[in-house]
Amino acid sequence: MREPRQLWQRCATCRAGGAKAHSEGFGAIKLHETDDDAVAAARAALPVNVPLMVDVNCAWTEDEAQDVLARWEELDVVFVEEALWPVDDYPVLARLKRSGVPIAAGENVSGASHGKRPTGR
Repeated sequence: MREPRQLWQRCATCRAGGAKAHSEGFGAIKLHETDDDAVAAARAALPVNVPLMVDVNCAWTEDEAQDVLARWEELDVVFVEEALWPVDDYPVLARLKRSGVPIAAGENVSGASHGKRPTGR
């Protein structure tokens, strides 16, 4: 658990960064973040028509992802990138797909150890 001051600073950074990027003409914002409050701060700083995507860098298990995705659906997150560890657990990715927040995955799948195909074959 983070200290309240650290959390406040992180939220302020996400809020300011999102607002700055939008003011500079970026039409969509992608955060690298896992904290609900920080994502909510960024969402609050952006107009509702500006898409917000979040890359969590393989931070969660299936249960963790289900919990967070349910909360982030209310924040109108367009998609969550690399939600899951292990990255090539395609049955779990398929279940997460039904969460209401689209999942982007695959950039960390490579080499012989990740030889399973998303189709399950």
